[in-house]
Amino acid sequence: MTILRYLLMALSLALFGSAGVLVAYDVYLAAQLRRLLRRSSSEAVQEEKNTESRRRLWRLPSGLPRDAKLNPKPIGNL
Repeated sequence: MTILRYLLMALSLALFGSAGVLVAYDVYLAAQLRRLLRRSSSEAVQEEKNTESRRRLWRLPSGLPRDAKLNPKPIGNL
């Protein structure tokens, strides 16, 4: 009976601890959302352009044109 009592006490502390962590994480996410929504639209547009240009540079090899990668042309009468 004593073991069950201590087990239940430990479980209750774990549940309260996890609930506290979830509340803290929710507050953190709300603060991040508030910070993102407060930014001006021009900053967001500029950041989106920078991100898109970085994506394009990452996806395309530097020496090949876009057609060479997507539509290879056969050489000769193979």
